[in-house]
Amino acid sequence: TRWCHAARQELAGDSPGCEIAKTEERGISLVQLRTLATYIRCHCTSDKWTSTCPDALGQHLLPERVNLYDLTKHLILPLTQTRRCSYVELVAFGAQRPRWFVSHWWGEPVLLFVTILRQHCSDRGLGEECVYWVCAYANNQWHLGGQVTADPQQSAFRRAMDLSDGTVSVFDRKAQCLHRVWCAYEIFVSLTVARKPPYLYDMYAVSGAGAAVGYTDGLAEVDEVAGREAFWQHRGGAHAHKARREAGFPIDIAQMALGVRLQDAQASREEDRRHILNAIAERDLELEPLLAHSMYGHVTDALRWRLGVAMHASVPEEVPFRSLSEPAGWQRQALSAYAGLTAAFGARGMYALCSDVWARILKIQRDSLGSCHPDVAATYNNMASILVSNGNYDRAMELYEKC
Repeated sequence: TRWCHAARQELAGDSPGCEIAKTEERGISLVQLRTLATYIRCHCTSDKWTSTCPDALGQHLLPERVNLYDLTKHLILPLTQTRRCSYVELVAFGAQRPRWFVSHWWGEPVLLFVTILRQHCSDRGLGEECVYWVCAYANNQWHLGGQVTADPQQSAFRRAMDLSDGTVSVFDRKAQCLHRVWCAYEIFVSLTVARKPPYLYDMYAVSGAGAAVGYTDGLAEVDEVAGREAFWQHRGGAHAHKARREAGFPIDIAQMALGVRLQDAQASREEDRRHILNAIAERDLELEPLLAHSMYGHVTDALRWRLGVAMHASVPEEVPFRSLSEPAGWQRQALSAYAGLTAAFGARGMYALCSDVWARILKIQRDSLGSCHPDVAATYNNMASILVSNGNYDRAMELYEKC
């Protein structure tokens, strides 16, 4: 139709469209997402889009309220009806391998989603052409069977994660994504996959002021750049900048995430829930899912620990450090994260907090390396230096003698 042709011209520009055989290679670039956001702003009201939400079914939509269910109904399905293809195949010139995988909830407003990915891209220094894998645009909405398989390990979702550097979880304002079973599976893979270089896991949300803020896995590019500036070099460097940047993350969302339980996640299709929970527990996919399993606990502990460390670095009063415990087998990740905390706290004069973290580092090192390892001696030296800065000379001398 004339409408479809005009819409395609706005969204695809010079691209004639293409066929991309592998669903995992149907990533969407940030530029393509921004073009889509512009289209929503320009056409949602004038084209009289209506809500698909049961509580507001048939009501006219504002651009800020359009979610993926709405977008699929009003744009993706009509535009792809003739070719029976994915949205990405409509606007791309060829395969677009993802740099990052996006875990999210379809009910989140699309404009909010794009705002968050723009900030993630900026923080990570990825460039405007960075490609993200987003299921709604990668999957062929006319033929979902080939992408959403019974075994989640064989799904397009998992294959896309295997191609990516990491996952970014996009938290809506009620953290609904944490209660969806596919998001639970994506968090499970993100926090348990073992490979080199390590798979990264970032968490982003929008603050009450409307700014996108994220907890990044380690230092982001923006932190490393700022850490080289004279202003930050005397205030804890890149780690202090990271703590300052992340302090804007909505505490209410972080606290909701701390209370998540993997086994409570829900799905639109009960078979998805059954298959995913059994895949995580390494059981027959068709069995009734267990109410509790050690792997559920491991993933939940890992997520809580990651959130707890991030919150402690940026707003220490929200999470007492002594309440945090490293997940089993996470000594390497813990030492790296704690080293960042000591740098940030020490430069900010938070010596009591810094001492708590050094004590945790010492325990991990002694348990894994033994009391006579050089790294243990170096930690005693660092702990003594903090005590000197805090005026506790007698205790500092005791630790210096152990070096």
